[in-house]
Formats: sequence, C-alpha cells, structure tokens
Amino acid sequence: MEIESAEYLAGAGGVISLMLSIIAYLLKFLLQDFRALQQNLHEVQTRYQLMEVAMQAMSKELSALRLQLQKKAPPV
Repeated sequence: MEIESAEYLAGAGGVISLMLSIIAYLLKFLLQDFRALQQNLHEVQTRYQLMEVAMQAMSKELSALRLQLQKKAPPV
C-alpha cells in the first residue's frame, strides 16, 4: 500500500510540475505580447501627438490664408 501511495504522489507531483511548466511557458508569451503592446501604444501616442501638432499648424495656416483672401476680395 505504501508503494501505491508513493507512486500516486510521484505521478501527481509529475502532473503538477508539468502543468506549472506549461503555465510558465504561456506566461512568457503573455509578457512578450504585453511588452509589444506597450511599445505599440507608445508609438501610437507619439504619432497622435505629431498629427495633433501638424493639424494645429495647418489650422493656423488656413486662418492666415482666409484673412489674406478676405483682404483681397472686393466688397460685394
């Protein structure tokens, strides 16, 4: 009976060890994906800021052009 329980414990220990190894393996990929996601988010934020600055510059330019056109247009 002691041999059976020892075999059972060894088998259970092996299964638990295997399951923990699989979990660690999958966590490794999860962390890699999370880091890649953080990097992509930072890239998107940077591009958004650049686009926002470009839109502000275009808005100023359009306002200046509108003022020039209003000054050149003959009164109706």
